[in-house]
Amino acid sequence: MLIIDNPCCETCKFNFGSVCASHGYRLDNNEDTYGMTIDETKEMFPNGCSEYFPSLDYFSKLCEQGKVPPFEELMEDLFRKK
Repeated sequence: MLIIDNPCCETCKFNFGSVCASHGYRLDNNEDTYGMTIDETKEMFPNGCSEYFPSLDYFSKLCEQGKVPPFEELMEDLFRKK
């Protein structure tokens, strides 16, 4: 299983520089997070939101650090019936 130690906007694939492109829900008004400024998103979700997914760069760093299990394990986790 892939475990992200510190999910946050900095390492999220939905971080488009100055705006968030995820479709989660804001904590203040329950509206879509899409289009929020990254600064506002970081403040609202310091530990990442429910839509967090690691960016390719961050995922690559995790692989280099040996923190990503073998591909077969990842696929098993992904498709494991709950």
